Amino acid sequence: MTLISNRAQVEISNKVLEILRALVIGDWQSEPLYQHQNFAQHHWQTIKCITNTVMDITDSPPYTWLLAIMYACFV
Repeated sequence: MTLISNRAQVEISNKVLEILRALVIGDWQSEPLYQHQNFAQHHWQTIKCITNTVMDITDSPPYTWLLAIMYACFV
């Protein structure tokens, strides 16, 4: 198991590194200004687009965003 991040300070803090070591979880950070290394970004962009489309078409209230994301991931 590995934590993949974009070098966000909250994800590379000493406390996080301590927890990762305790749970024997590896970590990997992409290099700054090299967005092509973030392979999940395209998938999240697609999920966000589907979620916004579903919420717009169904005229859902804003508090149902989690259900819309779950639906988009399922579809």
